[in-house]
Amino acid sequence: MATSLAFISMTESFGGHEVMLARWLKELTAQGDVKPLLISAENAKVKAAIEGIALDSHHIKPRPAIAEKLPRPLGKLATLLHLVRCFARIRRQTAARNAVVSEGALMSEPLATIAARLVFHRVHVYVPMVESFHALGYPEPDGATKRFMRIYRWLPHSWITLSSDHADIFRKWSDVRQPVHVLRNTTMDGIENASPRESSFPLPHDELKVLVLGRLTAHHKGLDLLLAYAQQQVTSLRARKIKFRLVGDGEYKPTILAALAATPGLRDVLELAPWSPPLDAYRQADCVLLASRIEGVPLVMLEAMALGIPIFASDLPGTRGYLPAECLFPIGDLSRAVDLIEQIRAPEFKARCIKKNLEQYRATASAAAFAENTRQLTNELVV
Repeated sequence: MATSLAFISMTESFGGHEVMLARWLKELTAQGDVKPLLISAENAKVKAAIEGIALDSHHIKPRPAIAEKLPRPLGKLATLLHLVRCFARIRRQTAARNAVVSEGALMSEPLATIAARLVFHRVHVYVPMVESFHALGYPEPDGATKRFMRIYRWLPHSWITLSSDHADIFRKWSDVRQPVHVLRNTTMDGIENASPRESSFPLPHDELKVLVLGRLTAHHKGLDLLLAYAQQQVTSLRARKIKFRLVGDGEYKPTILAALAATPGLRDVLELAPWSPPLDAYRQADCVLLASRIEGVPLVMLEAMALGIPIFASDLPGTRGYLPAECLFPIGDLSRAVDLIEQIRAPEFKARCIKKNLEQYRATASAAAFAENTRQLTNELVV
């Protein structure tokens, strides 16, 4: 009988990391070397993401009702005891000895990690954002660093992140002594079999359609930088025939709409499009832009690589290991980004980028690469 491996996701939000967790669970189920089970907060999006996977799922309340009525320290203690009871009950039912705690950033789910450590034999933390708290722009980063160094870094038996670059950065600033494993991101099911965008080479008089796809957040995705640049460079962008097309939703949307209404000519160079299926958005674009300050390994990047669409991105740990150097620009340097984007008018440059991206995708992020990465990691996690 296959060994059970518990996956714990107590976040009440849902983003790219949760998508990847569902993809990992699906791959483990298909391989059959372990029997994965999921312990998660009651979340409709999580349930939808794992629909169709033959998975033992346990959806629990993230905190007891009494926690809301208590002072914060006592509420946290009540929540910890609640999680310990739930995890212990599930361990008895399933005989799972090992657990993976999924968190979107370091210490984003501390009570789940502590509870797992108290209940399971071995615990691993799966986290995409492992840069220092200062680099990630945390409020009160000094305090967060002290809490991490004093307690949190000693809790898991190993860490799992998204790339060797992330792992190296994490080891350097945190001085963790446990193994830091790598599970590289992959793409959504079927993307490799989707029809790529018909390759064309924009002429000097053609408008370049630059897709910015994903959640509309200012700091994380760098959309405040992009919006400020577009407002300042309306005349230049219009002359260069470059238009940014933002597809997504999020808290920064009202600010973008206000800028479009207030800035003369901005609509000529920046469009806020209604949501559309990602494949439709990709096929309408000449290239993709990631202006982010912070990223794990962006799924948008991997999807564009797989579909043969040039992508230009901030130089980050999660992008530099995938994209050619000539497609990267310093964080916030949108002037440099636009200079790079203009190069896709040259057929040789565009063809070279597409070729390099496809080769890198197949080697590191394809379904086959992800399956092999998963198989190797399983051997490290189950003892």
